[in-house]
Amino acid sequence: MSLSHYIPNPLTLSLFLFLLITGTTSLPATSTTTIGVSYNPSPNLPPPDHVASHLQSLKITAVRLPQPSPALIRAFSYSNISLLLSVPNSAVPSFASNRSAAQLWLYNHVVPFYPRAQISAISVGTDILDTSSDLSDSLLSAIRNVHLSLRDLGIHKISVSTTFSFINIMTTAFPPSNAEFQEPVNELIIKPLLQFLAETNSSFLINLYPYNIYRLNSEIPIGYALFQEHAFNFRDDLITGVRYRNLFDMMVDAVIAAMAVSGHESIPLIVTETGWPSSGDAVDSSASEIYAQMYLKGLLSHLKSGLGTPLRKEGVVEAYVYELFDNDTKQGEQHWGILYPNMTMKYKVDFSGCEVISGGRILDRLFLAVAPSTAYPGAYGQEDLGLPSVIIMCSKRPSRQMATLKARAIWMPEFHKIYVDLCLEETLKGNRPGTYLTKAGWMTIEESFRKKTGVRYDRKQLKNHWDNTKEQWKIWCKLIGTSRMKWDPAAQKFGASEEDWAN
Repeated sequence: MSLSHYIPNPLTLSLFLFLLITGTTSLPATSTTTIGVSYNPSPNLPPPDHVASHLQSLKITAVRLPQPSPALIRAFSYSNISLLLSVPNSAVPSFASNRSAAQLWLYNHVVPFYPRAQISAISVGTDILDTSSDLSDSLLSAIRNVHLSLRDLGIHKISVSTTFSFINIMTTAFPPSNAEFQEPVNELIIKPLLQFLAETNSSFLINLYPYNIYRLNSEIPIGYALFQEHAFNFRDDLITGVRYRNLFDMMVDAVIAAMAVSGHESIPLIVTETGWPSSGDAVDSSASEIYAQMYLKGLLSHLKSGLGTPLRKEGVVEAYVYELFDNDTKQGEQHWGILYPNMTMKYKVDFSGCEVISGGRILDRLFLAVAPSTAYPGAYGQEDLGLPSVIIMCSKRPSRQMATLKARAIWMPEFHKIYVDLCLEETLKGNRPGTYLTKAGWMTIEESFRKKTGVRYDRKQLKNHWDNTKEQWKIWCKLIGTSRMKWDPAAQKFGASEEDWAN
């Protein structure tokens, strides 16, 4: 863990503060984000025209087509549903070297249907950096050729861009004030692309999965990734003082901050994919219909609220839920669909014999199995998950998979202080003869921590926090040992002169 993780360069920090103060963009304010879905047809699914009609009944107004065909696009004619089309990665080299290839694709996929089919944007390639580094050299030329070909056809309202994956281009998700695009892709591709998007009034497209960041970072509580409201469900950007109450906003603002560092803070942002798997392999207990439903409901509620993010009050322009139907080819055996093949909603929950009560009021009749029980004490308590206080009454016992689910530790500042005090007490008692506490010492800390906080963390989680705290203590010692970074005990902050920052 390097010092740069904690101390952003002055340019990053000043741009981040500018975004925070000014609201980031000159875009017209909008009340809500356009919410759409990603749709891939399959022979075992209903025909596209039936799907288009059903989406209208669900009030879905935008659809992303990762693999568009002329027949698929035709099915959405006169549907009043906007379409975001994707050009396959395999076509990018030919588009870049031969403009007529881009024109031919448009003649097959756009000209016969537009404007009866409301095509709003075209993504030239999807996550090309993950597919092949060889394609990155031709990406910008392919994008320009598609844009120019549209203009030659007299079409000016279809924007052109490309789609990236958050994990493949970002240096970090937190803190957003320290986020930048990875090099060398930033200088070679993203900066020139941002300039093109600014000139053509187009959007930056990104696949953004809080699920993936949650799985990569053991310190992130599940409730924080699932939009759950809770007193302690927040993370503060200590550099700027901005408070984030969900992982989605944090990731969005990381992209916005990175665009600002690259010189383009006003470009609209579209989340082309986001979602949560309803099933996965046996190892991944977080891939479940319960969590998928919680994420979907939280996402839609947040986007419809019009609150935006701390750095962009109007929020993202569009967000597409991945995906409409399950697709086994996406991320192994995981299922991400929100509809069953018969087009009924997967998350229309109706489990009898179970009541969820909060504050004495019956909310719904469904089985959630997220509160602690006498059979499985502390296995997945509401405090551990970062969920609201909820009482579950059900005649059925939780499944073995849910019973063995262990929540990730949430180390709020008050929890950390209690933990450090307990470790100090055990050390003074002589229960730390070497570099670690004795078994009796850990047992005492485990029980005392549960009594003081109401949260049960096992010994492994407590030991992991010991190791993390030790590493941060080393960084602290390095900070206060440098001549440039000076600690102000009164302000509880580090400070450095302009000359030191310049060096």
